[in-house]
Amino acid sequence: MKKHHLYLYLTLSIIMMIGAIVLFVFDQSPMYYSWPLKLFTLASFVAVISLVIGIQYLNKKSEPNEHALNTIEWFRFLSMSLMIILIVFMYFISSATVFQNSMNPTLENSDVVLIYHYTYTPKRGDIIIIDVHQENYPNHSGEPEYYVKRVYGCPGDTVTFQYVSQNAYKILINGEIVTNEYGEEYYAEVNTNMVQMVNPSYSEKDVIEEALDENHQIKEGRYLVFGDNQDNSVDSRDLGGIYKEDIVGKVIFRLSPFGGIS
Repeated sequence: MKKHHLYLYLTLSIIMMIGAIVLFVFDQSPMYYSWPLKLFTLASFVAVISLVIGIQYLNKKSEPNEHALNTIEWFRFLSMSLMIILIVFMYFISSATVFQNSMNPTLENSDVVLIYHYTYTPKRGDIIIIDVHQENYPNHSGEPEYYVKRVYGCPGDTVTFQYVSQNAYKILINGEIVTNEYGEEYYAEVNTNMVQMVNPSYSEKDVIEEALDENHQIKEGRYLVFGDNQDNSVDSRDLGGIYKEDIVGKVIFRLSPFGGIS
């Protein structure tokens, strides 16, 4: 261990602490965890203390204790590694477990996924996590829940309906019939009966149209989302247009079972 290395590590530690404070003040993520922040504070304290002690050891005129320096080096490496991991986890990426079947077969129940959530703007085709609560979605009953869905309609997109029968319409976005990743078409029913909803009988078509302006375009700050399992999904047909502030982040990778998503 050399003195200039310790000074470099001390500088990096201070930069990471300042960076974490800046990210905390200007946080653009809709997610917040208190325990990573506490653990980051502890790791920062251990890093700085171990580096200061290490520099004092090296400043001694006598030969420094090699065992003590190795112990300090180990604490330095562990604490700085934790600081980097926790900054990423607190402000950029987090993990979640899927407890729904609405995205089958893309995502199965109990799959573990990674979510990117810093300054995220949804795009068509993204798989996203939504914070669903009754305040913004009157048809939703019970406690707030996190849903995983795919984005199909963005602000400014034109949404129309094609008559199929007395009880159903095909959904068109920008003139194209909405289909899932497996070629199955989505329908907006006029009368439906979803037991988990507050209103047991409502028109999915009317619910979607609430998110549209007079030109049949999706309002600013609203998104249409559907589940890949289109026959078994509570989505914009039941909840209406999703508000941007309720979109937690984008699913970017599947950890378990390990592999990418489409």
